[in-house]
Amino acid sequence: RMDRRLDFLTGGSRDAPERHRALRQTIAFSHDLLSPDEQVYFRRLAVFMGGATLDAVEQVCRGTAPEDGGPVPLDALEDGGPLPLEALDAVANLVDHSLLRRSEGPGGQSRFEMLETIRDYGLECLAAEGEEVRVGRAHAKFFQDLAQEASDHLTGPDQSRWMDHLEVEHDNLRAALAWGEEHDGIVALSTATALWRFWVSRGHMREGREWLVRLLRLPVEADEIRGRALNAAGTLSHEMGEMEAALAFLTESLSISRRLGDRRGEGLVLNNLGWMAALSADLEAARVHSQEALELYASLGEPRGQAVAYNNMAWAASIEGDWESAEALWDRSLTLREKAQDPRGSAFIRSYRGTARAMLGRFDEAREDLDDAVSRQEELNSRQGIANGLRALGVLHYQLDDFALAEEYAREAAAAFFETGTRGGAAISLQLQGRALVDLGRFEEARDVLSQSHALFEEMGAPWGTADVRFEEGRAAALDGRTDEARRLVQEALDVWTEMGAERKIDGCRELLEELG
Repeated sequence: RMDRRLDFLTGGSRDAPERHRALRQTIAFSHDLLSPDEQVYFRRLAVFMGGATLDAVEQVCRGTAPEDGGPVPLDALEDGGPLPLEALDAVANLVDHSLLRRSEGPGGQSRFEMLETIRDYGLECLAAEGEEVRVGRAHAKFFQDLAQEASDHLTGPDQSRWMDHLEVEHDNLRAALAWGEEHDGIVALSTATALWRFWVSRGHMREGREWLVRLLRLPVEADEIRGRALNAAGTLSHEMGEMEAALAFLTESLSISRRLGDRRGEGLVLNNLGWMAALSADLEAARVHSQEALELYASLGEPRGQAVAYNNMAWAASIEGDWESAEALWDRSLTLREKAQDPRGSAFIRSYRGTARAMLGRFDEAREDLDDAVSRQEELNSRQGIANGLRALGVLHYQLDDFALAEEYAREAAAAFFETGTRGGAAISLQLQGRALVDLGRFEEARDVLSQSHALFEEMGAPWGTADVRFEEGRAAALDGRTDEARRLVQEALDVWTEMGAERKIDGCRELLEELG
C-alpha cells in the first residue's frame, strides 16, 4: 500500500502517473468549488474511517477539542468562532459535489463516507491547515464517549443493538485508539477497556488483546483506568488460553482495585480468578474466589456479578463430574442473569445447564435449553456464543448415541472457537469430537484430534482437560486392541484425577482398568 496515494505512484502501466495527476486535479477542482465552510467540513470529515453519522459529523467537524484535553466545544472553530454552516447542509453539498457518498447504516440511519483517494486528499488539506491533532482529538474523544456509553449496555437488554453499533464504528474506534496511543494514553486506554466485551462477543479478541497489551505499556497516570484495563487484558488473555499472562494482569488489577477501594473492580477480578482457578483444576481456589465475589456483589446488590460467581462454581462441579450440583448452581446463575436482563449471559448459562441435563439423561429439557440458547446467540450475532451452543448440541447428541451428528457439531464448534481465538472452547470441542470418533471406530482420526486437544489443554495449564483426553485415548486404544497402551493412558488420567480428588472421574478410570484386566 502506498503511504500517500496522491503524492507517489510506483509500478503500474506507463501512463499511470498521468491518470494519477488527472484524478488529483478532478478532486482539487471539486474542492475549490466549495465554500470556505464547506472546505472546513471536507477536510475534517477525512478524519473518519468507515464513514460517520450526521451526529458524529456535527460534533467532530463543527468543533475541535482544546489542546488541554478538555471538553469538545461544539459549534466552534479553533479560534473559538462559530461555524455557521449546519452539518446537514454541509454533507448534502459535499454529496452533490461527489466528494462524499451516503449509505444506510443499522436501523436505516444515514452514514456519510469518502472514497479512500478523496479521503487522502482531505487529510492533506487537514495537515496543511495544521488541524490534524486538534480534529484527531475531537474524533478520539467522540468515540471514547461512544465506547463508554456502549459499555454500560453490553450486558443489558439492548446489548445486540449496541454491539451492532460498535461493529459499524469499529474502524473509527481503531482510529481513535491509534490517535490516543500517540497523543493521549488515557483516552486510548479507557476506550479499549470499554470495548473488551464487544471484542469477546464479536470475535475480535486477538485484536483487542493486542491493543490492551500495547496501551498498558504507556505511562498513564490514572490508576482506576489502569486497574480496569488490566482486568480487561486479563479477561481476553484467559479467554485465549494465555493463562500466565492473564494471571499477571489480574493480580496487578486486584492490587489496584483494593488499594483504591474499587469494589466493583475487585469483584470483576475475583470472578476472573475463580474462572481461571477452575480451568487450572485448582477447584478449592475456584470456590474461594467465587464465594468472595458472590458475597461482594450481594453486598452491592448486583445480580450479574453473583450470576458469574455461581457459574464459576458450577464449572468447578462439572469438572469433577458432579453434574447434579452443577445444574443446581447454573439454575441460580440463570435466575440472576435474567434478573439482570442479560440475554447473552443467559444464553451461555442455558447452554451450560443444557449440557448438564444431557449428561444427566434429561434429554427433552436439555434440548429445550440448547435450542433457546443457540437461537438467542444467533439473534445477538455472538460468534463465541454460537460456538458454545454448537459444542453443547454435540454433547447432547453424544449422550443420545448419535455419534456422527455429535462429531459434526463438535467439529463445527472447534472451528468456530478457533476463529474467535477461544482456545479453551476449541480444546473442549476437539476432545468431544475425538470421543465421538472413538465410538465411530475411526481411531486414526480420533488420535489426531485428541492430540490437538491435549496440546491445547497442556498449553493452558488445564490438567483436567489433559486427563479427559488421556482417558479417551485409552478408550480408543482398548477398543483397537492395544491393551498395554490403553492401561498406560488410563492410569495417567487416573493419577491426575486422584490428585484432584475427583471421585466420579476416578471411578470411571478404575472401571475401565478393571475391564482391561
